[in-house]
This record gives sequence, C-alpha cells and structure tokens, in this order.
Amino acid sequence: MLMVRTRIINQCGIGCNLNCMVLPPEEVDAALSIMLSSPEFRNATQCATALRALHKKWTENPTERLSDIDLAKALRFGTRNKPDAQTSARVVVSKLKAKLATYNAKHPGSLWRFGLSTSPGYRLVVLPHTPSEDLVPLLFSHRAQTLDWFRDTICSASDDILFVTVASNHTITRIFPWFDSGIVAARHFRVLTWRPKSKGEVAAFAANNGERKADLLANIDSAWASWKRLEVDNECVEVYGYTASPTLQALCGPDAIKVELLLFNRAGADRGFHECGSPDRRPALFLKRLDHPAAYSLVRSSFEDLWWTAMSEAKERDVHQRWRASRKQRLAERKLLSSKG
Repeated sequence: MLMVRTRIINQCGIGCNLNCMVLPPEEVDAALSIMLSSPEFRNATQCATALRALHKKWTENPTERLSDIDLAKALRFGTRNKPDAQTSARVVVSKLKAKLATYNAKHPGSLWRFGLSTSPGYRLVVLPHTPSEDLVPLLFSHRAQTLDWFRDTICSASDDILFVTVASNHTITRIFPWFDSGIVAARHFRVLTWRPKSKGEVAAFAANNGERKADLLANIDSAWASWKRLEVDNECVEVYGYTASPTLQALCGPDAIKVELLLFNRAGADRGFHECGSPDRRPALFLKRLDHPAAYSLVRSSFEDLWWTAMSEAKERDVHQRWRASRKQRLAERKLLSSKG
C-alpha cells in the first residue's frame, strides 16, 4: 500500500540547509499574506517585520541568512536606547518561534508549515504541508486486498450502495450469486454501467486498456443486459447507463469508497498494469469517510453527479417500470426533469 497526496504543492528551490526544501518566492508571499492576517500575528508588528525581513533577504540572495546585527537592523532596534543587537535579536527570535508554533498548531489544514532556521544566522523556512486527511491509500492488486470489504459492503444492511462500472463481467460473476442466495441486504442498490454512443468511443477505450474492440463491445452489451436482468429480479436494484468517457470504476458504500483507476495499458505481451481480461492488478484509491472526509466527499459527489446525469438522460424504455414514477419525482425535486420527461 502506498500513501499518496491528494493536495498537490509546487515545490522548488533548495535553501542553505540542504535538508530543507522551500517554496518559490511567490508562494512564500501568498503564505505570508495569509499568515500575517491571522489573529496570531495581527498585533505582532515586531514579529511581522521580522518575517518580512527574513523573506526579503532570502529573495534577494537565497544563499545568505540574516545575522544577529542584520536582524536587529531590520527590526529598527536601537533608535533610542540602543540595546545590544544580539540580545534584541534573540528576544525576537524567541517570540517569532512561539508565534510560528502557535500558528501551525491552530491551522492544521494549512498548505504551509512555517519555521525559523537559526544556525548560523536566521532564515524563514516555509514548507509544503500535507494534512493527514490528504494522505490516502493507493492499493495495488486491490481486488485481492479488499475481498472481505467488497462483500461486506454489498451484502450488509445499508440504505444505499452505488456501483459504477464499465463492462463488469468479472464483478457480475462474483456479485450475482449473492443476490440469488438472498444475502444482499441493501435497501437501494444503484448501478451505473457504460453505454457509449459510438463504436469509435469503444475503440478508443479499448486502446487505453490494451483490449480488443470486439471483446470490449461484447462485454459492454452483455453487462448492460445482465444488470437489467438483475434489476428485474430484485426490487432494490436500479440501473442506468452513462455515456461519459469512463476513467474510474467504483463501489461507493456508506463508510468507504474504493476507486479503481483505469490507467493506460499498451497492447502486446507486456500490458503494463494488467493483461486483457485480467484486471486484478489495477491500482485503486481506498477512501474512508471518517479518515479522508474531504477526499471521500469530493469523489462521492462526482459519482453522484454522474448518477443524476445518467438518470436524467435515460430514455423511458430503458427505465424499469418500478422506478419510472419515483425517477420523475426525484429529478423534478432537483429541477433536472427535461420537457421530454
């Protein structure tokens, strides 16, 4: 399992401390503007001045740091009492570190973390920050790793399940016996399966997957017919076809979503992530509602948008009679009902 970032930060430039990767000046400017407007710094003129001085010095010459004397001059010390520059700088550094720590603690979701490098001299360090919820699991050979979760999500009692697929003959073989044996307890099992508008779209997707067009076309038609039969036999099942180009497959449960990535696979003996007809090696994101709330919400919303689009575009003959009245009511409530119904 690999943890990946869902929030992308542009990183470039190396400071004097080679272990410390810093942001470009324009991103530091943006970070400082946000930070200095916060309550932690609003009334801290001395600290704010120190931050600006540190940033200015670094921008002018990234290889230099502020000395005690430089920092004292930047803070305009000594205009009256002429205190010792080194003592004055140490006081400001102490305050500055405390302010930075306070800010970091109060803004755990910030894109940045602020610090102060002090040996030798002083330098502002602004680091890209990845909040914990922005780290999401990327699973390889995910189907084998999530067999129990997959079965439990489909079969356990729940109000709603959404399954998004392309041409899922492998999944159909696995799922349908659970329906036949009566162990699926979902009150509403929604299915979106791909219904491309042209053979050209099928050919392009087959090329992406390293598959034969004829095989994929047959699988698409077979999957549609199979899901519609399941809809006839099970009152909880509602099926629509979507026409958008497929990039992902997913099982959306109440507590987690598994998103299978449909990456490019070259044709030939070596097909990259999977061979034709053997998709078990595809990678997938696994998003838990409590652990990854932002990512879960984002992905779930996208699939829900796809559901409502497919439902609104469905032809009357493709809607099972059981769902026709409620479909129109649901679409009307969301102002998605076309004049054709």
